[in-house]
Amino acid sequence: MNLSSDQRAALAQARALLEGVGLSPDSDLESIISSSRPSSRVSLHSSTPSHTRYSTPSPTVSASRYLPPPARSFTQDEINQRLYKINSKLSVHRIVNHPPGAIVEYPQTGESEGVGIAHIFPINPDTFENPKSSFQYSLGDSHGGRPRVTCSLLTDDKGEQVSCRGLKVCSAHGEAPITHFEHSYTSLEQVRTQLVLPPWVDTAKAEVFMKTLALFCSLSEHGCSFRNTLEFGAATVVDEESDSEFEPMTDDGAGGSSMLPPSAATFIERSRRSRRKQADSSEKECKGMLVMQRDRSNRYFISCQYRTRTSCAHLILRNLQEYDVNYLHALFTNDVHKLGEYETAAMREGYGPRVPCTFTAPPSAQKQLCPHWHRFSDGSLAPGVLLPWVTKCKATFHIYIPDDLNACPRVVVVCRNPHSHAPPAPAKMPPPLVADLHQLLCNMGWRLADATPRRVMLDSGFVHGLQNLLGWESNQSPSLSDLHPSLANLDHLRRIINTVRCTEFPYKTGFEGVARLVSNSHDDPRRYVRCAETHEIKGAKFQLIVCMSSAMSFQLIHAKRLSIDMSFKRVSGKWEEFEIETWDNKHMRSIVVARAFTTSESADAHLTLFTRIFEIAKHDTGLEVSFHYMSGRGIQSVVADGHRGQALGLGQFCVALCRGNQMPCRYEPSRRLCDLGPYDHLRRMYRLCAFHFKRNVRKLRTFVSPNVYNAMLCISSFEAHPNFKNTLQLIKGGGKKAKAWLADKEDAGFVIPALYFPRSLMPPEIWKASPTTTNGNEQAHRNINRDGINLTLLGGVMHGQDYDTRVNKSIEAYSAYGIQTLNSSQISTTTLPGTALSQHRQQKLPTISESAQSTSSDTIPVSTRTLVNVVKQPTKYIPSKLLDTSQHRTYSVSTYSTLANALTPGTSFTDHQSFSTHTGTTRHTNLSTNSEGGYLSSSYSSLSGALG
Repeated sequence: MNLSSDQRAALAQARALLEGVGLSPDSDLESIISSSRPSSRVSLHSSTPSHTRYSTPSPTVSASRYLPPPARSFTQDEINQRLYKINSKLSVHRIVNHPPGAIVEYPQTGESEGVGIAHIFPINPDTFENPKSSFQYSLGDSHGGRPRVTCSLLTDDKGEQVSCRGLKVCSAHGEAPITHFEHSYTSLEQVRTQLVLPPWVDTAKAEVFMKTLALFCSLSEHGCSFRNTLEFGAATVVDEESDSEFEPMTDDGAGGSSMLPPSAATFIERSRRSRRKQADSSEKECKGMLVMQRDRSNRYFISCQYRTRTSCAHLILRNLQEYDVNYLHALFTNDVHKLGEYETAAMREGYGPRVPCTFTAPPSAQKQLCPHWHRFSDGSLAPGVLLPWVTKCKATFHIYIPDDLNACPRVVVVCRNPHSHAPPAPAKMPPPLVADLHQLLCNMGWRLADATPRRVMLDSGFVHGLQNLLGWESNQSPSLSDLHPSLANLDHLRRIINTVRCTEFPYKTGFEGVARLVSNSHDDPRRYVRCAETHEIKGAKFQLIVCMSSAMSFQLIHAKRLSIDMSFKRVSGKWEEFEIETWDNKHMRSIVVARAFTTSESADAHLTLFTRIFEIAKHDTGLEVSFHYMSGRGIQSVVADGHRGQALGLGQFCVALCRGNQMPCRYEPSRRLCDLGPYDHLRRMYRLCAFHFKRNVRKLRTFVSPNVYNAMLCISSFEAHPNFKNTLQLIKGGGKKAKAWLADKEDAGFVIPALYFPRSLMPPEIWKASPTTTNGNEQAHRNINRDGINLTLLGGVMHGQDYDTRVNKSIEAYSAYGIQTLNSSQISTTTLPGTALSQHRQQKLPTISESAQSTSSDTIPVSTRTLVNVVKQPTKYIPSKLLDTSQHRTYSVSTYSTLANALTPGTSFTDHQSFSTHTGTTRHTNLSTNSEGGYLSSSYSSLSGALG
């Protein structure tokens, strides 16, 4: 059967369409159709997992998948109608009629000079989009529209003539194959085989060479990243052996210079200026040159010239074992002869900086430098510069648009002459697809404030919308490159996200954006962001944002035991997040009753913070905040991590709260509330987190003796010490670090009363009822950090609102229907042993005899506790080893009958006689004796030992 040229073109198009969807053109279409029909019988027990299948892609996606057919010749009737004539001077040789809405990225041009192809694009007059905006070719140079141009294919049209600008090529392209390529017809699928990609040699030798080159290029570009307020440009090189961190050696063993050769130094500085943006803070960056030397062990290392034993923050790289140090040394010393040998050998194998570069970019791209580093003829090593193509592309485009689109809804694009370059990569996204992506991003709502390429693909709503857009039929989630290949470039996607974000958030995502939220929700009863203010204290400005709903205000006013803490991870930049947390016994869960963001941690800033929080709570509830020692109601205790600004700011707030109050203090009736100072108020309700305290003490364990270390730990105690003054004297005489540690605690004014109950004025039951740690805050930080960290300020505020709303909804469900957050009880005895065991693993339990031996007789930190007996109390037994007969002093030994206390670090007891919980009988234990005949007290490190 003989086919005409048009029929052959249609057959080729059909074959390409079938191959594009995974079908064989040679298969029986009827069998394919019959097998694709759904079965009338549906299995109820399918072994394959079901998933949502979206019917068809959106019209825009379908249009982007359109495969343009090859241009056809004019029929005899069209020739008789002279439709091949554009006007009296111009004519075309072939024509392509595209369907409505078609997206063509690579329009076909003439295969030889002078041959023209006419593309007919039907358009929608209401949503007009110029077809040329989807072309991957960069059009420019002598473009301009001419009104009232006659085109036989249109009526009342205006013409625009533009030419193809070709590509930008690297200045190191040399004889790369990109300069010998022409094309006239291609498509998105065919571009894969026509693109000229850079060669890559995957051998071990090439890997080491390229890693070494990449290290040097990175160091040359960024230099030493140390920053300071000093001007390093005026600094001198420190080359004294007594002050340098390493004693450098040259290859012959003699002391060498730590300066780079002038040529290398000039190159590094020039490269750094060309690649790094000049910010205001650039004057504070280290300007030191990088040095490659040997240490005493004859190993190479790289360091900043200003690094010394006293300036250890400057750059140093010690481990260079995975690099070719000989080539790296040649790069640092600019050894032209050795560099030529290494790089010429690499070029012969197809890699290295001397290989001709094949990188290209469209002229519309903003990048000016090639991403690859090259060795130029003058010996310099630098990124290549992207230059316009030397040979001008001959392809031209004539675009005809009717003046009245309603009367003639068509656009004609005449493409003439072949392109004299390789087809450009599909780096530009067609505008219709960009509009669909914009809509998907806008549907994210406030989450767009912190959208990144990774976060958008982790957003279930965004992925669901993308599946609808693509008509996705796979269990595997789609990627954005399935929408268009250009979205595989994350920087390109990031620019699109930033464009949409700037449109949706015209006041940006920082302080101004949050302040806009405050003004917009001023009359909203469900408002969450209550204030966004700038305060000035003693000439310094700081910003404050308070977030709390009316429900949180009621919870704050009725709370009795608070925990406060600051977080630094969730919001990026200068902002710190402050939380007030409490445990709600009624609903059995931890809740955040106030959330704030501030840029200052000073005491005055915290005073303003507490004042604004409690003013908002009073506005919402109509109730004044009160503390238990003031009126017998309200807040009983506040636990914190020991931050001085927080403590002093809270004390100053209490002073302002009691100003003019002549009532006596309930805990100290001899003093009036108005006469109390900040630290006096803290003494009545403030406690420090025991975990933070012990963790900070543990850091000094290797710097002090065991008895001083135990004495430091014993400051945190409920029971009174036999001689607390001597304990402090022991710490003070325990060395420089111990003395400084104690001075810091005593100078603070609130630390010791917040740790040592006898120095506090809190009632015993309130002290014991108060949390001993800020674990509630830490858990609250962890919970909300799961929603995201390093967020913008607006994103952090909105994530906080979302989280706090979920918590309040959970509380409402419990109050209305009794639905608990978890099935298990929030306070369960089953969790206590695990906590005790975890603490026990972190710290070895000292025996009583060890404590007695390592501590002086006047300051032995053995405490006596009264505990509730659950089982039969073990017989109290005092070994003679613990009797101080010289001073007639006897030390009592704590006895424990509960698992949690038995496993508390630092406690032990002697089990002369114990009760067996398994048999219900008394079990006697034989105590072993040491060489001196004294009894050894037992210490337990396992669960079975603690249970007897």
